[in-house]
Amino acid sequence: RVEGMPWLKREIRIPARLSANIGSGVFACRLLGSGGIRAGVRLVARLAFDEPVIARTMDRFVLRLPGGMAGGYSTVAGGLVLDPLHAGRADERRLETYGRIEELTDEELLLLAVAASGRRGIEEGDAMLKTGGAPADVEKAIGRLAGEGRVVRARGGLIADAGVFGQVQAEAAAALEAFHSARPEAEGLRRDELLRSLKPPVPRRLFDAVVEGMARRGAWQVS
Repeated sequence: RVEGMPWLKREIRIPARLSANIGSGVFACRLLGSGGIRAGVRLVARLAFDEPVIARTMDRFVLRLPGGMAGGYSTVAGGLVLDPLHAGRADERRLETYGRIEELTDEELLLLAVAASGRRGIEEGDAMLKTGGAPADVEKAIGRLAGEGRVVRARGGLIADAGVFGQVQAEAAAALEAFHSARPEAEGLRRDELLRSLKPPVPRRLFDAVVEGMARRGAWQVS
C-alpha cells in the first residue's frame, strides 16, 4: 500500500524505477500497477526488487526518486507491506481486503492468507511473514484456529482453509465411490491414482491429511 507524500507537485506515473528504504537496507526496485503516485492518494501496487528482500506484512517502507538536492534522492511516498509473497497483479481489491490492516489481529491476517492460498495452502514459515505478530504469537494463533476447526494443519507445516479441506475431502470421496461403482471387483484404488484424479491438483501433504482423516473416521480402509 503506497501513499504519495503531501509535497508532491506532480504525479509519478507507474511503472516507475525507484529506491526503497525497507528494514535497514536501501534497494533498487520497480513499482508496478496502474495509475500513479499523487500527493495524499493511497493505492495498491507491487514492488519488484532487483535483489532478494526480506519483508513481513505490516513492515513500513519509504520510496525515493533520483533527482533530489545535490543529485541525491527525494522522498515521494511511504508504504506498508500488505503481502510479502503475493505474486499476482496488484489491484484495488487488495486494498479493499487489507483496507483495515492496522486493525486486524494475527488470526484475521492468517485467515485472509489461508483463504487466498486456495488449494495450495501456505507453509507455516510463510504464515510468519504474512502477519505482523511475533513468531510465538503467530504460532499460538495457528493453534487456536486449528483448535476451532477453521484451518487444518497437515504434516510438514502446511496450513489449509478448513472449507477448502472439506471440499477436497468430498471430491476424493466421490472419486473413490465412482471407482468402486465402475469396478466393484477391484480391491481398491491406489493412493497416487486418487491424488491424480483431483482437479485442480492439491499438494501431496494436504491429500495425505485427507486420507488419514477418512481412515480415522472409519470411512476408508488403507492397506
